[in-house]
Amino acid sequence: MSRHFGLLVYENTGNLGDEIQSLAARAFLPRVDRFMERERLHTFQSPDNTQTAVILNGWFMHHPENWPPAEGIWPLLISFHVSDWKNMGFGLGLRAQDTIMAEPFVKYLRGFGPVGARDPFTLGLLQKAGVESYLSGCVTLTLNRPEVEAREDLIVVNDVSPGTADFIRKNSTKEVIITAHSQFSDVEPELRFAEAERLLALYASASCVVTSRLHCALPCLAFGTPVLLLNATNDLNRFAGFLQYLHHCAETDFVNGKYNFDFNTPPKNSENFLGMRNELRRSIERFIGIVSSKGNPPPPYPLTTADKISAVRFVQNKATSLLNDERRLLNQLRQSLTGESAIQSTPECIVRELYRGILNREPDPTWLKKHAEKLKAGGIEGNLSSLIKYFLTSDEYLASTVTTNG
Repeated sequence: MSRHFGLLVYENTGNLGDEIQSLAARAFLPRVDRFMERERLHTFQSPDNTQTAVILNGWFMHHPENWPPAEGIWPLLISFHVSDWKNMGFGLGLRAQDTIMAEPFVKYLRGFGPVGARDPFTLGLLQKAGVESYLSGCVTLTLNRPEVEAREDLIVVNDVSPGTADFIRKNSTKEVIITAHSQFSDVEPELRFAEAERLLALYASASCVVTSRLHCALPCLAFGTPVLLLNATNDLNRFAGFLQYLHHCAETDFVNGKYNFDFNTPPKNSENFLGMRNELRRSIERFIGIVSSKGNPPPPYPLTTADKISAVRFVQNKATSLLNDERRLLNQLRQSLTGESAIQSTPECIVRELYRGILNREPDPTWLKKHAEKLKAGGIEGNLSSLIKYFLTSDEYLASTVTTNG
């Protein structure tokens, strides 16, 4: 049986951090025989009875109803992050952690383990589900520095607020270049990879990088470019395992001088990540060696036909339950906004009613304003259903459901 090598690509994510993770994986592959879309791995059909080896690293996923990948894929599950995002506006609105870690889906992870978790949050989910696992870190830590000239006169600022960028400009005589991972509109994989490579070369050449993006900060660690990560504590599930290696603080603390990081003469990065980097390399190289040796058969596919039927029913039941709750709450909302209160049916009023109807409490003023602004920006009719799904898949609502159901 012949062996092919695949590489993950991503449709409509709006985040070049995904491509940066795939570039890190690509460096280990002897060749790339095909691109494989992360959200549609379940539709993969193996040509000519081949096995396609894929490094399944990164963030999983917008459409957890499409898990697990199809037969014919030989995965290395490493640098694997399972999202706790409430999938507002994506697919059926299911949360990845509630689906991928449930029976029978989790059998895929058990069958192709051990699984290298990118972060402690994912490691905890895996261990709770009985999956053999370990903390691998992120494959972007293995990136080799591009062969570019170092520029001591250059600071790169990536995906920070305009105020922070202005603060750096006003307090430095160096050239400041602004970059973003979310504003590249081309959808062709090769064009997105080329742009990601351009950004990585820029980060490698800079004297200092200030960023809010994990997959800007970790490549900078790998390259030896001094880097400051801002607002890291806002997303501890993804960031926690790496903060010990990074200079990091809240954006407001940086601008207000409460965190000592001189971007004109920046401190060196920690090198404590090098052990993790070396182990990542050994694990991936070992996998590539096993796959490349034709005498090594792939592990058997872990899910039976009965498991696949059970998985379909699981998704149908979850989606039906979510849809029924959504319809019920929409009706409640319409009733609460009729009569005299109809004239007050502003986005703020609608969000307040959602908090009362779903979470049984008054909203925090900050979140009231945030959700109301989203409704205003996208139109109430277009975004209301997504907002209800967001509430119905929130940790607070799910916890209250568990409590109510005993």
